[in-house]
Amino acid sequence: MSRLFLAACLAVASAAPILDNFLAETCTGTGNPAETSQGHGICYKGGLEILGGTWKETVLVHIKEFDTASGKGFLKLDAEGASPQHCEKKPFTKPPSSSDIELNFGGCLSGATVTAKYCSDQDTLLIHVSVPNKHVPTVPVTLRKTECPKGKGNGIGPNSSSFKHLA
Repeated sequence: MSRLFLAACLAVASAAPILDNFLAETCTGTGNPAETSQGHGICYKGGLEILGGTWKETVLVHIKEFDTASGKGFLKLDAEGASPQHCEKKPFTKPPSSSDIELNFGGCLSGATVTAKYCSDQDTLLIHVSVPNKHVPTVPVTLRKTECPKGKGNGIGPNSSSFKHLA
């Protein structure tokens, strides 16, 4: 019985790279997103649905400010669905000649961890989300450029058409 449990744990632990092979969309290029100034911005949106729709999440990343010379900026993250999260004005850095985005959400995401890449050839963000204690492997989600929401709402929610459906 303990061998079966160990095998199951190893299978889940090794699922992240496998999920990338099947679910992650192409992410190439090391260019920068467009420069923004306060009051304007660039938005990227996407979603994920797993376990037959029992777990859904839609994410909107709003790059509020970004300086291409320094590679530094601020973003806002809104997530709706299984675990609604709202993170205001979080600093990030995108080093030159790299697709990686360095960011730290602190305690904002209720223990979830996120890594991100800017895919300049596709003008998308590829995020990897890991949610501890939810028995969900790290999953890749592509966020596509979208119009930033106007007004008070964040423009996302579980009925959004930008979900990726997993069996």
